[in-house]
Amino acid sequence: MKKIITITVISFITIITVMQTNAVFAQQPAQSQRWVCLDAKWCNDQNSGCSKRDAHRAKLSVKQDVKPLANSDSYVIECLATQGGQICTTGNRDTDRRVYGVDTTGKTNVEKLSSVVQYRFEGIFQSDGTALAPNPSRSNNAGIIGPFEWQSYTPSTISRKFIALNYFTQNNVTGSEGGQQQGTFSFENASRTCVAINWDPYGRVFDSQTLEPIPDSIVTLLQKRQDDSFSRVIADDILGGNIENPQTTKENGAFSYVVPDNIYRITVSKSEYIFPNVLTKLNPAYSRIYSDIYRGEEIIQQGRIQHRDIPLDHVGSGKTYPMVINYFYETDKVGKGIIEGQSSHPFVLIKAYSVKVNSSVGQAEPSRTRYRLLKTINADKNGSFKIEINQSNFESNEVFGEIEVQKTDLLTQSSVSQNFFEKILSPVQAAETTTLKFEPIPTYIEGFTYVSGQVMPSTKVGVYLTFSEKPYYETQSDEKGYFKISSENLPTMPYKLRYGLAGFQTTVSTSKFIAQNAKYIGSNNIKVNTFQDINGKTQITSSPSPKKSLFPTSTVNKNYSNDQKNKDSQQYNANPSSVPQSGMLLILLIILVLLGGAAFLLGFYLYNKNRMPPQMM
Repeated sequence: MKKIITITVISFITIITVMQTNAVFAQQPAQSQRWVCLDAKWCNDQNSGCSKRDAHRAKLSVKQDVKPLANSDSYVIECLATQGGQICTTGNRDTDRRVYGVDTTGKTNVEKLSSVVQYRFEGIFQSDGTALAPNPSRSNNAGIIGPFEWQSYTPSTISRKFIALNYFTQNNVTGSEGGQQQGTFSFENASRTCVAINWDPYGRVFDSQTLEPIPDSIVTLLQKRQDDSFSRVIADDILGGNIENPQTTKENGAFSYVVPDNIYRITVSKSEYIFPNVLTKLNPAYSRIYSDIYRGEEIIQQGRIQHRDIPLDHVGSGKTYPMVINYFYETDKVGKGIIEGQSSHPFVLIKAYSVKVNSSVGQAEPSRTRYRLLKTINADKNGSFKIEINQSNFESNEVFGEIEVQKTDLLTQSSVSQNFFEKILSPVQAAETTTLKFEPIPTYIEGFTYVSGQVMPSTKVGVYLTFSEKPYYETQSDEKGYFKISSENLPTMPYKLRYGLAGFQTTVSTSKFIAQNAKYIGSNNIKVNTFQDINGKTQITSSPSPKKSLFPTSTVNKNYSNDQKNKDSQQYNANPSSVPQSGMLLILLIILVLLGGAAFLLGFYLYNKNRMPPQMM
């Protein structure tokens, strides 16, 4: 009897403790992130207003339309496009740990960037370009910080965006449908897609005949010495020692050297290629893509950085494949998805597709089915592209999900397709396309906290950027497991959800959230891709005007009506691996030949059988 009483008392105390812990969590205000874009100008431009001309610097200032919070600590952050999407950093390991945490290997974001793109942060300076600036910096009464000059280095050309980040304290507010919708700060509704600084490459190595970029070429910069000889440029030749020499070109064939005024030469080596190129072997179509052709002559560097493209003559055989080498992926908050990046090849054909997320309340990642073609564009001659998708008219379980990158024939300006035999007999070697898949970025969240197929009540919900281990925003589901997060409190960059209860935590991708709540979202006509503020007010993006194509004969830019959408959906579902009409005719011809051959063999067999003597039958 005493044991029963003791166990009952301990259980009662435990329940009270858990209730008090949850009550404390509900009462304590949480810190959420708010960020705005900074205006950035490349200091290598003559009119940048920088303290000095420097290809590794950017001048940063506050935009007048959307500013940081007044009288607040504001972190200045650089976001870089990588092959896996954007990664943001304060440039400092300790500050990154405070803002973003560390990944499962213990690395901060600046350390990840150092590993992925050989990133090196070199300082954030006051407007005079020499005195170091604190990060974070305190904004004034008008929300102004800076201007600053940010300096960082990567050996290859990478797009950058700059933001200012503030923290604000949430106030718990109970929503009308249950669940805590935290945060009463009045957010701006303006689009928060920042403009990227694209630091152009200072040269590319390419095939003199196919005009395709050559990866894995070894490019070495040589400097003229006092005795008129040339030798490799080393760190001691550069103020600050910031140089990687030689450089190995990536998939786009690009190389980049920022050096002081002097006289230089470049050498290039690559197996099965010859440098310098023979003038008569250079395809005349090169001028559509490349300029300042280099064949080994002296380069006089004076003032603005010199640009050189280097053709190599091919003496072997081979094929390169298109890919996206870096990109930013975000939304504009009001229904538009934006992918801005760089492909390995010039003028690639890029197709954007939506996918259907199949309903599932389980823990496994949901299956996704390619649904319909949304838009087709071409990259420019540098491989740069920007594709914008209007998601406001998507169906309830339809999200943006894939882009397909297809190589074009740089000599004829047409897309490179495979014939029937290439597809059937050699699908790997003949592949001319690559596919990149994306998680959706919902601009509005409403549903239930599913864990292991069951709805979990009173559960902590956190929004985490994909490159961060610190919450961007936090709330809590109600006693029914219901919660919602309005658009003001969601990031424009890719994120994930985390549910936590009594020491337990599980990560939920945005696809999984949509799959788990598919029935609720569909029956309540919830628009996860439409801006909806805390008061239920919505805002929808306007449809973009069709843009002129680089290749009008091969580029499509459709604004879909519902009828057209249904038609395209039915057409795609009926024939998901569509084959060109000529391919279909070829297939029919082959089938007819095979049937004719079979009929001939059968007839020949029956004829011989009838002629055989009875004793042999």
